[in-house]
Amino acid sequence: ALNDEHNELNLRRLYEAVDACGSRDAKGRILNLENSCLTIVRNTASKARKSMILGMESLESATQTALTSCLDAALRASAALCGHIDQGRNATAKPARKDIYSHRRSALACDVLINAKPAPVLLPTMLVGGFGHESVASSLGLVLAVVQNEEKASHLKLTQSGILVPAADLLKSALSHGNLFQFSAALTLVRCCGPHISAGQGGGTESVREAIRIATNVLVLPLNPGASLEQLESQEKLKSECIETLEALSQNTALWSVISKDALPSIVKFLRMTAQVASQSNLQRQAATCAALRAVLKIIKSPSHAVAAAEAGIADPLGILLSAEHKDEDEIPMIALEVLHAIASNEQARQKAKFLENGLVRNIASALGSAATDKPK
Repeated sequence: ALNDEHNELNLRRLYEAVDACGSRDAKGRILNLENSCLTIVRNTASKARKSMILGMESLESATQTALTSCLDAALRASAALCGHIDQGRNATAKPARKDIYSHRRSALACDVLINAKPAPVLLPTMLVGGFGHESVASSLGLVLAVVQNEEKASHLKLTQSGILVPAADLLKSALSHGNLFQFSAALTLVRCCGPHISAGQGGGTESVREAIRIATNVLVLPLNPGASLEQLESQEKLKSECIETLEALSQNTALWSVISKDALPSIVKFLRMTAQVASQSNLQRQAATCAALRAVLKIIKSPSHAVAAAEAGIADPLGILLSAEHKDEDEIPMIALEVLHAIASNEQARQKAKFLENGLVRNIASALGSAATDKPK
């Protein structure tokens, strides 16, 4: 039933049966399969942490190994119940499997992880491998399923729990070991929780700033001409995820300065590369271009960042994008015009952009002419 996306009736009956047959604890809470897996995660993590604090000699080697193996198995089972699809380390993170009970399972997992004792350190400790190297992928899979299925309120709770503290280290480790899944999953974590980060709440602000720098470095990596088609597709997918992450983080005004300083030049280079190889049939590239433009549009609301965008050379790729052919439903020309309008409204930014010298006025007129129609809309 969990694997059948169309058989909601069977899934509903399964949950009703599990709830009906489940035993209850002293507080009257139902103890079903999902609760049991999460309880094992919490209890084994607590025991493993105590053994680390007291020293490895507090437990026999075989017991310690069994404890970490049990934790890894419980994490993987909980992740699967929450909809995580394990694709291995050589594939980007896939969207979590969703059904009518996805929100219920993920909300339960979120509450258990956040309220586990000791709450402030359990999630970060698992993600940095504090309970063994094997627990990194399994705990990341569980957290990934939760953030993909849950909503803003839970993202805020996870952010305040300190889950973003190890984000930059996860990204660096993934790059050094060529772990595509870990990099993609860590990006998803930053993308979902980063917009809620603020100084003094759960920590992780500096980690998110470092994650922005790492994402921008990946964004401008040159394509390897000798790479296989699958590798090229994976690299382009990863760049799209970096752009989507930057767009999401641009919603947080506290991060505008670091995006302007560290990410804006790379975003301009990315736009220049995509503009030169624009393809109406490549929907992923078009979506990434739109996301990049929206990220720029967000931060140039600040006059100083509008000047920074002009100095970075944003006018050049915008001119190329406006002069290219686009389908009627394509958002790129409209967003590009909005960015240019914001820059033109700032006298200093307008001077830096050099509209006349770069032929932008001609490109704008061409874009407006192409959008004109004799038929009323």
